[in-house]
Amino acid sequence: MGARAVRTISAPGSSERLRRARASGSPFAGAGEPPGRKAPLLDRRGFTLLELLLVVTIVAVLVGMVVPSIGGSDARRLNDAARELVLLLNRARQEAALGMTTWRLVAEPGEGRYYFEKRQDDGFTRPKQSPFASVRQTRGLEWRTLGINGQRAVGPGEVYLYPTGEQDALRLTLRSGDRARTVEMAPIGRAGLAGEGEED
Repeated sequence: MGARAVRTISAPGSSERLRRARASGSPFAGAGEPPGRKAPLLDRRGFTLLELLLVVTIVAVLVGMVVPSIGGSDARRLNDAARELVLLLNRARQEAALGMTTWRLVAEPGEGRYYFEKRQDDGFTRPKQSPFASVRQTRGLEWRTLGINGQRAVGPGEVYLYPTGEQDALRLTLRSGDRARTVEMAPIGRAGLAGEGEED
């Protein structure tokens, strides 16, 4: 018995669809798509308008978050330095009153630094307790003016804090770019930032 030939019966127009599918590069070429059904378009290119709007919105939000933080770093450093000096001055005033001893702030504008000392025996020594033990640096900030008792200090200056609650008047302006903060302290009363009243 001889081998029987197998005839493939194809639907009308199927060879034409197969030829078109192969020419278009469809992955389903020759998979036997049913008549009248188009092969899915998997190699879609480009973005829809909705996708583009979503990407633009995300980028705008990120830029809006990053740019102010970059521009505000100098202002934040300036505010932190001024507030820290105010807090330390008021703390030193309390220490002077409680310990019944004179304290002083030694400011060195040329070096951009300051530190506190208290009277001990016949001289002044730097306290060992926190937060007065270390020298405070104001890196990146300009000491615009340093006024003590109404007179501008050219070099290093000393501001005395007495146990009676009296003290030297102080006016120190720190500057960063076009921003400035001024620390003020009257002969009696707490230190504070100019324009904000007294610091608590």
